Amino acid sequence: MAAGETWRFWVTIVFLGLPIFWLIAGAFRAFIRPPNRLIYPTTTAQLLIVPFAAAMLLLALATIGFKRSERSWFQRDRMIRWDLARPGWTGYEADVSTQLKKEMRKLLGS
Repeated sequence: MAAGETWRFWVTIVFLGLPIFWLIAGAFRAFIRPPNRLIYPTTTAQLLIVPFAAAMLLLALATIGFKRSERSWFQRDRMIRWDLARPGWTGYEADVSTQLKKEMRKLLGS
């Protein structure tokens, strides 16, 4: 992992870790509290409307950024560019197949 990529890793861990921690803590509280002290499900649902809506909005906005990033990386990638004038799916595959043809012809004496 490159030095510039570590912050993305930790941001991902935090965003994935917080909901998992929330679920585990909620399950733990539900097991140790008596039933008359538990929060009603409707109250919990009403409390979670705002965080869930914010998470959905954040994910929708992040999707736009991820699509732009993906497009940028695919434009930079020279291994997968299609060239209809050459055989094969990609330029790299065309180079490899051309080299293999040369080597096979040399071995067969053609």
